[in-house]
Amino acid sequence: MITKPRIFSKLFIDENTQHHYETHGFATIPLLNAETLQQMRSLFYTERSNITEDVTHSVYASGCSTDYDLRKRIGQIIDSTIPALLNGIVNTDSIELMGGTMLLKAPGENGFLQAHFDNPVLDENKFSSAFLWVPLEDVNETNGCVYVLPATHLIDHGPRGMMSPFPYKQWDEIIYKYGVPVTVKAGTALVMDHALLHYSLNNHSNKERIAFTFNLKPKAAQQIHYYYRQDKNEIELFKTDVAFYFNENFFERPQHLEQIGSLPYRMPLFTEQEFSAYLEKASSVFLMPA
Repeated sequence: MITKPRIFSKLFIDENTQHHYETHGFATIPLLNAETLQQMRSLFYTERSNITEDVTHSVYASGCSTDYDLRKRIGQIIDSTIPALLNGIVNTDSIELMGGTMLLKAPGENGFLQAHFDNPVLDENKFSSAFLWVPLEDVNETNGCVYVLPATHLIDHGPRGMMSPFPYKQWDEIIYKYGVPVTVKAGTALVMDHALLHYSLNNHSNKERIAFTFNLKPKAAQQIHYYYRQDKNEIELFKTDVAFYFNENFFERPQHLEQIGSLPYRMPLFTEQEFSAYLEKASSVFLMPA
């Protein structure tokens, strides 16, 4: 069986948005009005001028910066603006915003972001969580929009975590054959389940593509950091909170977090032919969100 059972948390108030998220692994929602969009542009462009690191390779993420003050400032911009905008969209009584980062994709031939899924942030056997990507300019296939692999959040990828090997590297050609571009207007949020496969191509415009991201998770769910131990070939689970990602190098094994479990790492339990057939069917039946 290529898929596994999923329990989906009721993240969104609108039933169509929730259904699209559960069925296809992603959805789009209008988030920023014109005034807030201009405000966010001003704030992020100001922070952009403070970045001294190389931003020309793949996608630059402030959340991975060695400038921890920058990480925190970006997080504060998102945390002070976005929660009020989620009222009427997200079930804020039971769902909370978590973290936030700025993403830059520079023009040129070095902006390709390989296919990947995001690490889990909670126990996905009990809850679900989402990653929201919000561009500050209209995005399309020219300037590096996101491509999604519909319904891949339902696949049994096996355990995954920070630094774990990407299990489909040898099947890249299949993934890029069935990727679907999601073009959205500035200020529109692309919602993706953390287990959804996605990627983006080079930015062929003459302008940086700036976006910001944050996560949604149930308040009842303990936040968990999943880390791959190559020497043991296992995924270690650590109890954590959002402050860890603003203050620590999360690419390294945590030294100050409480370990609450471990999982033996394994590759997916299906063939290349089964994977290809699933992607073909999923990409042919989904409907692009309105």
